[in-house]
Amino acid sequence: MPPLASIVVLSWNGLQHLDTCLGSLCRQTLSDVELILVDNGSTDGTAEYVREHFPNVRIERVENNLGVPGGMNHGIRAARGTFIGILNNDTEIDPGWAEACVSALRNHPEAGAIASRVRLFWRRTHLDTAGDVFFSAGMVGKRGWLEADGPPFDHPAWVFSACAGAAFYRRQALDAAGLFDEDFEACIEDVDLSFRIQLAGWRCLYVPEAIVYHKLGATVGQGLARPEHQLRMHRNLWYMRIKDLPGSLWLRHLPEMLLAEALVLAASLRSGRIGVALRARGQVLRALPALLRKRRMIQRRRRAAPADIDAQIERGWIAHRRAEKRREATVSPTGP
Repeated sequence: MPPLASIVVLSWNGLQHLDTCLGSLCRQTLSDVELILVDNGSTDGTAEYVREHFPNVRIERVENNLGVPGGMNHGIRAARGTFIGILNNDTEIDPGWAEACVSALRNHPEAGAIASRVRLFWRRTHLDTAGDVFFSAGMVGKRGWLEADGPPFDHPAWVFSACAGAAFYRRQALDAAGLFDEDFEACIEDVDLSFRIQLAGWRCLYVPEAIVYHKLGATVGQGLARPEHQLRMHRNLWYMRIKDLPGSLWLRHLPEMLLAEALVLAASLRSGRIGVALRARGQVLRALPALLRKRRMIQRRRRAAPADIDAQIERGWIAHRRAEKRREATVSPTGP
């Protein structure tokens, strides 16, 4: 008989994180759950270590790194549960995390995805994310990024997206929306998936009792500032907009999106990264025929009305980004 839930941990050369991550997973209060580790082409002895120290964790070993969305898709396809959790390896999970997520999915049949209350591992009074945001300017952001955790985040809320570093999905919603888009390689693939889940007629629920601690940047190190990551950020935003945004919302929000595009390119020019931004847009243009084919399929299968999607889109991206920059100047995500 298949388990109620499956939890998939994706790991690439992350052996140093596994005692914390898998140890906390093994202490989950939800009993009817299978644990899967996708060893995504590691060369650090991950599979052998997990086999010896965590025998109740099933290993899905991939010889060649499939990338982030490819590795997660491999784990999802291997999972047998009705509900599927996805975790980064650089996390520590509260014992009640899986039970809170599964309970919310069972109590809210309209929910296809669950966003966790993700706190900073090294600064546990502050948040990494309490659900992700999509703005009318076509930009994405984190709800609660570097804010002090507290009452504003104590209640369930419908949000745009679940961060796939710590998320739960209803298998039925994944069957309807499809899995992670592997062309994204890494970055924004989770917002794209949540967008498609909404288009398929489901919603994303933030569950405050689903608590996870994240070693922010531990997996990629300084990679967030590297040109290849910045290129994927620029490119994947356009990939998602082209594929997912209904036509009427393109028309409604186009002025804001063009303003944001001008601001982003100007900022890239000032920072000396205009070459990266332009290369990303060149990749978008080359991928446009494939993106339009995906768009036709996604929009043809769309069940949600554009007004329902628009209700989850936030306004005020410029003010949001300014507030983030102020917090980034005063709050260290790696400790006091």
